[in-house]
Amino acid sequence: MIKHIRKSILGLLVIALVMGCKKEKTAVPPSFIHFDFANAGSYFITQDGKSSYKIVVGLTTPADIDRTVNISVSSPSGAVEGQQYTLSKKTITIPAGQTIDSIIVKGLYAGFSGGRQDTLVFGITGGNASPLEEAKSYTLALQQYCEVDIDNFAGLYTGQDYQDGATVGGAYDIYFTPVATTGATSGTLSVDGLWEVPIPVNVNIDWKDPSNFTTEVPVQPWFMHSTYGQITIRPAGKGTFSSCSNTFEIRFEVTAPGGTFGQYVSIIHR
Repeated sequence: MIKHIRKSILGLLVIALVMGCKKEKTAVPPSFIHFDFANAGSYFITQDGKSSYKIVVGLTTPADIDRTVNISVSSPSGAVEGQQYTLSKKTITIPAGQTIDSIIVKGLYAGFSGGRQDTLVFGITGGNASPLEEAKSYTLALQQYCEVDIDNFAGLYTGQDYQDGATVGGAYDIYFTPVATTGATSGTLSVDGLWEVPIPVNVNIDWKDPSNFTTEVPVQPWFMHSTYGQITIRPAGKGTFSSCSNTFEIRFEVTAPGGTFGQYVSIIHR
């Protein structure tokens, strides 16, 4: 009787151990296709034709079969393939077991003359992979990039002043003289004729951010007026400039000991 009980208990233990050793099936998470989670980027096209922009397309997890999807491209700004840009491909195939592929965008420098800027919107369409909702599109901004050589800014320009959005006076001559580079991406110009005053002032320029080249007038004494005394020029915010089109926007305020003559914006071009 005791042997029988022992055998029964041993049998139950063996069954329990066998059942405990069985592998539980693990659910395989679905594999979604997606763009870079940043959802947007900026591409600055160089004149040498060597620049390009890579848009990464990936899977959230490796798949056991090849995943293929089509990529759509639209442009709210009117960019045309073959005129403003070219693409390496419009169909993405990620082989089984892998997670990444990419599209190469190449901007056509000549298609962005005159300061043109464009936007491309990429989307995922069709194929055998579902898009991840929060990363199913990618927006790319494109524009020209011209290297800055401060010496190239020397010369005669035409200026027009504005105050509160209205023109002040007529167009007039301005002459730029490079003073110095003050860093790898900054420098100073001497601007003679600003506000139709034939006395130069210094204007700092900065091109560290390729999407936002800036100008700024440092506070400085400008000239002595017989009635108002010492006239000072000071910044009224930062302006912009383009090394591609040689255009400048300078924002400044003119003051005297008794008050201000107001804030102005001068638009300057070759």
